[in-house]
Amino acid sequence: MLKKIVIKNYKVFRDFSLDLNPGVNVIVGDNDAGKSNLLEAINLALTGRLRGNAVAAELSPFLVNLEATRKYTEALSASGAPHPPEILIELYFDDTEDLAALKGTNNSLRESAPGVKIRVCFNIDFIDEYIAYTAGAASVTWAPTEYYQVEWTNFAGAAITARGVPATATLIDATTIRLPNGGDAYLQSIIADSLDTRQRVELSRAYRSLRETFGDIAAVKEINDKLAGERGEISDRG
Repeated sequence: MLKKIVIKNYKVFRDFSLDLNPGVNVIVGDNDAGKSNLLEAINLALTGRLRGNAVAAELSPFLVNLEATRKYTEALSASGAPHPPEILIELYFDDTEDLAALKGTNNSLRESAPGVKIRVCFNIDFIDEYIAYTAGAASVTWAPTEYYQVEWTNFAGAAITARGVPATATLIDATTIRLPNGGDAYLQSIIADSLDTRQRVELSRAYRSLRETFGDIAAVKEINDKLAGERGEISDRG
């Protein structure tokens, strides 16, 4: 059923496409080549979920490709407030009669085909906050995903839900299992019940800024420099 995958600016994938064979496909590659990212992207476009949650609740700058992020921050320093990089994941299906409702040209290749796509992009409703945030361009080192929105549509251009996708996916990854303690759950409930959308966005952005400056502390830099010089027994990568 799944015929082709197109991924832009998602994790290791800057501009990636893959044509699948009919039947079973086996993905093989070195560590960090993107095998897990590929499966994660397929699952995301089919379910609208990431790490078990709606993708809108899991947005972070670390989902955005590093090269796209670098070009964005360079442009930010040079010209003010460029358009933040977008994430795009498209799944193209076989052109069969039962998928006619998904068929259209609302895709990056402008192909007439049935399919679904996830687009993670800047939310224009936050333009004032974004302009104020990027005024200090030198301190912006990541894509401001707090100001993003998620669009989940089919190739006919219609918004969809999980019920509108003709395939199911099961992604098993033990590394994503998280067991929050009671204090975390209580704090999250306070944030959800007491803060409006803009307050939650600004709280998230401020917290991320603190995390970014953590790496500039002298003791932390010393540790990172030490780790960067070490190599494992399996790979010579840092």
